[in-house]
Amino acid sequence: MYRDNDYIYEAIASLEDSSKLTIEFNSNRGEYDGIVDIEGEHFYMFARKDARLIHANLIINEIINHPNYKANKNYIVVSDFIANESKEVFKNNKINYLDTSGNAFIFSKKLKVLIEGRKKSKNEVNSSNVKIFQEAGIKLIYVLLTNRGACKCSLRELAANAGIALGSVSNIMKELEEADFIIKTSKERQLKNREELLQKWVTAYNEVLKPKLFRKAYQIKNTNDLVMNNSNSSYQIGGELAAAEITNYLIPKEYEIYYADELIDFAKQFKLIPDTNGNLKIYNKFWVDETNANNNRIVSKLLIYADLMGTNNDRNRETAQRILDKGL
Repeated sequence: MYRDNDYIYEAIASLEDSSKLTIEFNSNRGEYDGIVDIEGEHFYMFARKDARLIHANLIINEIINHPNYKANKNYIVVSDFIANESKEVFKNNKINYLDTSGNAFIFSKKLKVLIEGRKKSKNEVNSSNVKIFQEAGIKLIYVLLTNRGACKCSLRELAANAGIALGSVSNIMKELEEADFIIKTSKERQLKNREELLQKWVTAYNEVLKPKLFRKAYQIKNTNDLVMNNSNSSYQIGGELAAAEITNYLIPKEYEIYYADELIDFAKQFKLIPDTNGNLKIYNKFWVDETNANNNRIVSKLLIYADLMGTNNDRNRETAQRILDKGL
């Protein structure tokens, strides 16, 4: 289930050293990444190399949707690095965690362990260091994920559709092939391991590209105007507002739109008040071809899913899972 398990043993050794608890690890378990026995209590392990905020939401989804999930079971996330925000997500969902620095949250019937503030001695792992998940790669992968036939396009067509340089497309496609996400035959290319690529894209989008797209935050009072007035507009609705429209499962509180034109007239039209903590955030569009339906009123389902998974909100995560289950 996991390839590089050195960090698992490192994390367990760190906990043994800091807590003096008796710990045994059994990795020969098919349903989970292993079982950690701490003072005679079983903890079912989900091992992940990196657990930043976006990863935490995905991990929680995986745990609660596991076919053998039970609320009274002890689950533990073991990771090389766990962000502080992720730790709060795990705590709120009653999921135990442990990292290689020895930081731990282990609360069960018998154990109460909280270790915080231990620092890593080596550089944190950042999945965005992978070239294919830098800005150009994120834009190209978006095209591949939202257009099922995109792999059959020429490199020049892909460059035009993604809005990136032809040379970048060539390099990224080679790297995707090396990473086992594209299989190339004598006649065509095909996307492989789509679900894995999709989740990696969601992480990279939220960590690498989306922060660069942010333009300005406003306070908006009447959000109905955003929905009613954009049928022929140059902006598209994303995030909670778009999710509410396509699922009827969410009452939006934070609003996101993607808009490439000048903000002055837009702000006047909707009587927006600049506010760094406002409930409306505006982002630049990054795509060229519109791949979603709905007359371009809302962004693609993939982007809605990514917007929701980029928040630390349980209801958003549940809604994102519903969208994913129906297909992206």
